Amino acid sequence: YSTRAIAKKERNGKYEIITIERGWTSEDDIDIDIRFCGFSPFADLHLANYDWGSVPGIYAVVGHEISGVVDKVGSNVKDINIGDHVGVGYFIDSCMNCDYCENNQENN
Repeated sequence: YSTRAIAKKERNGKYEIITIERGWTSEDDIDIDIRFCGFSPFADLHLANYDWGSVPGIYAVVGHEISGVVDKVGSNVKDINIGDHVGVGYFIDSCMNCDYCENNQENN
């Protein structure tokens, strides 16, 4: 499916709205109709300015920490439904078993 994104194609380029093609990932995942997206003055700005390097001809798509509405659910997902309002933070795939995670400090 197609979706819109905000991106820059070169270091001194302007932000532009582009269309990118996305594919379905797996039956363990969900698709989210993103309604809101954060823009970090650190991570996203450095990415958009190619401060960490670049690949010629590849857009730097910015934004993270999204929220939206679930519009597709994989068959293995049991606790999220189409129409649920969800948010995805910057930190994902936390182990949820170490001391930090067990004390709600998975970002450390």
